[in-house]
Amino acid sequence: MADLMENPPSRRESAVPEAVPSSALPQVTDGIVYLPAGQPVKPDSTEFESLLRKNLPPEILPDVMTNWRGISARTNCLQLLAAVFALLASAVSLYYFFPPTVHEDLVSHGGLEIQNPFSASPFRSLYREAFRSYEQGDYHSVCRILKPEVEEIIRKKDRDSYSLVFLYFRALGKLHNRTGNPYAAMRLGELMQQDPDTPAWAQFHFELSPRIQSAIDYEQVSRSLSQDAAFRSRLKLYLHDNDIALKHLDNLRKITNPGKFSASELKKYQEDYDLFEIKLLISRWLLKGCSAGTPTLPDNEYDPGVFEREKALRLAMKHQDSACEDFWRARLFIAKKLISQDSFLNHIYWNGLYHTSLDALKLEIQKCEERLKER
Repeated sequence: MADLMENPPSRRESAVPEAVPSSALPQVTDGIVYLPAGQPVKPDSTEFESLLRKNLPPEILPDVMTNWRGISARTNCLQLLAAVFALLASAVSLYYFFPPTVHEDLVSHGGLEIQNPFSASPFRSLYREAFRSYEQGDYHSVCRILKPEVEEIIRKKDRDSYSLVFLYFRALGKLHNRTGNPYAAMRLGELMQQDPDTPAWAQFHFELSPRIQSAIDYEQVSRSLSQDAAFRSRLKLYLHDNDIALKHLDNLRKITNPGKFSASELKKYQEDYDLFEIKLLISRWLLKGCSAGTPTLPDNEYDPGVFEREKALRLAMKHQDSACEDFWRARLFIAKKLISQDSFLNHIYWNGLYHTSLDALKLEIQKCEERLKER
């Protein structure tokens, strides 16, 4: 038997002797090898290859080995594709059930939970009803339920019921994001006078003051530069609103001090305030650059608005590890704006240096776009 296995007969010789049952040898049919019973070997293993070389006749061995390697390679490719699809499915599942953290501007840190002093207030049940609507995302109902009581609380300076006022303005901010609300800004001005050391009211004022929102929306300012024929005549007014917003921001920084808040709260406040300042500085760059009267924005170191633009860029780069996408969007906006207005033989001052080519700005755009795709 051993001699036969080591020196198998050729096709011209007689077939396998009758003394050796056919089930004891590998069977080859249409290029497929069937192993004898009792010899389980993985098809992609070295043992399988050794078994083929040992037991197959030399006339058919090359063809069988070629077919076997092709099938094994295709199997590995299929396994790899299956693994890739499994990983993609896992990633989609993780994204769906655990979405990435989204930074939200003006997240006031007073909290929405009912405090013990408030539990004795006559507004307790009303608060609970409004809070349920807030959790469900029905911000219109929150405002409708709370507005009459908010006016009364502010008029009476009822500080024990300020949790209700906080909830009202938080819901109102959800409804008027990026546009502001004149009525809310007026009421918040009263609260800021009554309670000047509470950052929440000043933050809400930032969110709901139409003048500040128009000053902070640098993308809208950019569109107005090219589309609004009367824009130049209103430049002084826009710059004045920008000044007011920056003064409010300075006040916010002053009243947010370590004596009132934890280190983690202060860090979050600082990130919000830096983001406000970045947006205001970019708007100021556009406004001052437009006031120079040139067809494009000046881009040399001491030109109008360049100092503000460079400061905004440094602040945005400081927060490159933040979960907030707006820091990267601001950087992307600056780089794209500079490239769009470049001219022949122009030297652009950007990130503290003069650049004779657009390579650095193109690299910045690529970096920002890749980072934003990851979010």
